[in-house]
Amino acid sequence: VVVREGGGKWAPKEGDVIKFDAVRIRTTKQVVARNITFVKAAFKPEVPKETGVVATIKDGNYGFIRCCDREERLFFHCSSFLDREQAQGLRDGAEVAFLVDKDRDGRLVAQQLASLPKGTVSFYTLLGGTVRGTVDRALRQPSSKGYQPRDQISRDAFGGQVVYKEEGAGPKDKPIKVMFDGEDMADARGVVPSVGDTVEFQVCLDKPSKKKKASGVRVVAYAEGAGREQGVVTKVKEGIAYAFIKCCDREEQLFFHSSAFKELAPAPPKATKPRTAEAPGGEGGEGANKE
Repeated sequence: VVVREGGGKWAPKEGDVIKFDAVRIRTTKQVVARNITFVKAAFKPEVPKETGVVATIKDGNYGFIRCCDREERLFFHCSSFLDREQAQGLRDGAEVAFLVDKDRDGRLVAQQLASLPKGTVSFYTLLGGTVRGTVDRALRQPSSKGYQPRDQISRDAFGGQVVYKEEGAGPKDKPIKVMFDGEDMADARGVVPSVGDTVEFQVCLDKPSKKKKASGVRVVAYAEGAGREQGVVTKVKEGIAYAFIKCCDREEQLFFHSSAFKELAPAPPKATKPRTAEAPGGEGGEGANKE
């Protein structure tokens, strides 16, 4: 075990770069290495590098990596970074490359870490374009997070499911079911999908689990009978972020804040029939206008 630059200790392996002082022993005339310091470890060419994202980091010294190629999360210590400066100020979400090794107890850990530019790591392989489906199972909130409003999506939510049919599928073809989690929503500030809502998404292959899942999920139409009402916005003042709604199904007006607006994807235009607007004089009376 030798001292490494920046602190800590390292068990040197073949190919590692070290610094040392060459010292000649007077009695034996032999030249030996003293004050050995570890500088850099060499990647093993026969071992492929893996990539992932720092999921958690604790005390600024160690943490866990969400891996692209395996479902389990790997432990790492900041002293395992090839460049010590990259470990300074490390935060959740940092993208890294690493080798997988075993610790003294035989557990898999990440070693020889190196930082990657943001956007390098991908957990999905896109399998096609955008499709539409129906929410079959709503997202569930972890018990530790408590109540989550409908207009706030937690990235820790899990267990959502959508059903859809591939393009060209017939009436007898069974619908396909794919899962999605909170981190698969297109906008964390968008509408939380409920059972029966129509959503748009992309079908991807999740690399760690090797299973299909929905990604970039967003609500495009609400389920019928979901308790939604209609009305007309009234009493809007310029520069004020709130107003009131005159409701179709109740006498009292409802207050709302502009932040409550959620933009849905535009629905396909529907064909409409020409209609006649009646004048006060009655059907066909004077002043009747044709549209």
